[in-house]
Amino acid sequence: MAERGEDYNTGRRKLEAMTRPGIVFEYLPRIGIGAFNLTPRAIVAVMEESTDGLNLLYQSFYYGMADFYCPAARYIAGKGKSLLMNNFNKTSLLLAKAITLGCWTEAEQIAEVARFALADRRREYGELLCGFNEVNWTSVAPFVLNLYAQWSGKPFPMDDLPLRSMQAYEPLLSLWQSEDLEALGKALTAACDFHMERSNPSKAGNSEFSSAAQILFPVEILALLRLRETKGLANPAINHPLLQTPIGRLHEIKSVPHDEMMDRAVANYLSTLPPSVAEQLLV
Repeated sequence: MAERGEDYNTGRRKLEAMTRPGIVFEYLPRIGIGAFNLTPRAIVAVMEESTDGLNLLYQSFYYGMADFYCPAARYIAGKGKSLLMNNFNKTSLLLAKAITLGCWTEAEQIAEVARFALADRRREYGELLCGFNEVNWTSVAPFVLNLYAQWSGKPFPMDDLPLRSMQAYEPLLSLWQSEDLEALGKALTAACDFHMERSNPSKAGNSEFSSAAQILFPVEILALLRLRETKGLANPAINHPLLQTPIGRLHEIKSVPHDEMMDRAVANYLSTLPPSVAEQLLV
């Protein structure tokens, strides 16, 4: 594994500073989290089938959750107009990742914030808006939220918003609990093709999958397969390149400890906000 280098050490120093009582941050600076560069390292480690690959993958998810908590807390506390730092597409992919990894508590925390943001309506220049910025360009976000709503029995208030069509994902909502593995397999193959079509690292604002991690790790497909597992349903064999790599398949759910320093930094931040905010986030 490559050496962590000075960026990592700088990130740790910034993170350690955020744990000190009495220090108030508007939000956890992205540089303090991004310096770890854990997600790309985790993807590479899993692809290489390294012994610590899955541990890194879970740790990268926990850092993503920390990055999610702080702008979400600021928004719920009324200190931010919208979840600009966690847009609709990014939030849905984080939810799909939580499901894929079997992090059920975190999945419901993300979903609860999403319900809050989607219900926060306003009109600007005649357009109906909510707490997320730009909900009208992503197909994967309404799919993931509708899928989770069907599984959990808790809907999201978004039917009247100007959402983009779910495209190739839409048939999956009626098939994901089906025992017809051939029909489901064909629909999943079409969804994998759509994932590839919408993967473009040069167009972050116009494609659902704009980073190497998002492109290689098809969390929206794997989340559906994981939810079928919870129902005791068999999964179809899918001959698609996206699902033929180590990062493109389900792994056994693991219990990986959080980074204690990150947890202290998030707790320190939440302590600066009304108690009701932390209670709503940490459902």
